[in-house]
Amino acid sequence: MDTVNFLAQAWGFSLVIIALSLLTNQKHIQKMIGLMEDEARIILSGIVGTILGVILILTYNVWDASWQVVITILGWAVLAKGAIRLFFPEFVVSVLVKYKNKAEWMPFLFVAIIFLGCFLIYMGFSS
Repeated sequence: MDTVNFLAQAWGFSLVIIALSLLTNQKHIQKMIGLMEDEARIILSGIVGTILGVILILTYNVWDASWQVVITILGWAVLAKGAIRLFFPEFVVSVLVKYKNKAEWMPFLFVAIIFLGCFLIYMGFSS
């Protein structure tokens, strides 16, 4: 198995499992947002995200016109999210507070994430 198939499978299963759990237990979303209102936790998650993003980018960073670019984009997104949390934790808190009680759009996001995860699982096993 090559790297891109492994990453597609890992991303796919992770996205599907996480999105399904949050879709079926929406009270967990409010709990997570509440935890992330603490800047120290945001900075810690930024450190973890930055490390994971760098690992993902160093593992697979191919920009081409195939489905595999999704893996690259996800890696860069993880790195960007980690860096934003490290450099601008106050901004992250303000966004979380703003959207804390306006989560009616989140089920649609989770369904989209489930579709993305299923796509990655399919491509990871069929390539």
